[in-house]
Amino acid sequence: MANGLLEHPKQKQDWEDVGDQYLNELISRCLTQMNQDYGDVFTFKMHDLIHDLALEVSQKECKIVNCQTKTIDENVRHLSFCDDKQINVAQVFTKLKNVRTVMVQEVSKESKAIHESLVSLCVSNFKYIRALCLQDSPLATLPNSIGALKHLRELDLTNCCNIKKLPSSFYKLRRLQSLRMRGAPLMQLPVSMESLIELRYLEITIKDKKLKGSRLRNWTSLQCLVLVDCDNLECLSKKMKCLTGLSHLILYGCTELSNRYYINGRLDWQEWLKNDCLRD
Repeated sequence: MANGLLEHPKQKQDWEDVGDQYLNELISRCLTQMNQDYGDVFTFKMHDLIHDLALEVSQKECKIVNCQTKTIDENVRHLSFCDDKQINVAQVFTKLKNVRTVMVQEVSKESKAIHESLVSLCVSNFKYIRALCLQDSPLATLPNSIGALKHLRELDLTNCCNIKKLPSSFYKLRRLQSLRMRGAPLMQLPVSMESLIELRYLEITIKDKKLKGSRLRNWTSLQCLVLVDCDNLECLSKKMKCLTGLSHLILYGCTELSNRYYINGRLDWQEWLKNDCLRD
């Protein structure tokens, strides 16, 4: 979805429905198969022959990068970084103008300099990037210049446990559709997130006692809200009724909230609705 590969939804369909159709077709044609089901997260695998074919077909568009990489095709669109050693960014990436996806995988958490150089690279060189995945990064902050990535649709900061606030320029990422910040302990929902009006999926950890309602009013496109390890959260905002598109609310480890509304292991919906006004 972030890379614009989905057909426009038909009437009464969401973009996610179209993506599900694509995935189901891949499964029905035995091009991939379900590997693990974690409830709201699924993993898939493919046969070795299909994997080899996919690598052959995509070699000019997809590239796994490590310290041994000397050249990259100028038409490459999807990059995956997988190395604990410093990569010569200036030598390898200066001519790349078509990159749409960057994933940082299996780079040591201790290699803070590598992460900083890769993020700087994305901001300075990849102006049209659509998806940026920095899972488990040791970064303490994102550069304020990240606001220049006006085409960014997906940002994954899962388990970036040193990031406790977002840069002031974050409000400029108005095309953002998916933001994953599970395990990045923000003190509160930032004011800058009000402008993310195209947000469809939000996964976040906050340490505030209450979800600030003023931050929610513009998120009419939000489909799924996941609150993870918000261990100080005592109540949800009455402004959540502004989330007219919300179809999934998922809570993990929100112990203070659970203690108020769970009775014998079951959620007391009447009490929830009376106090938090999730729905009329």
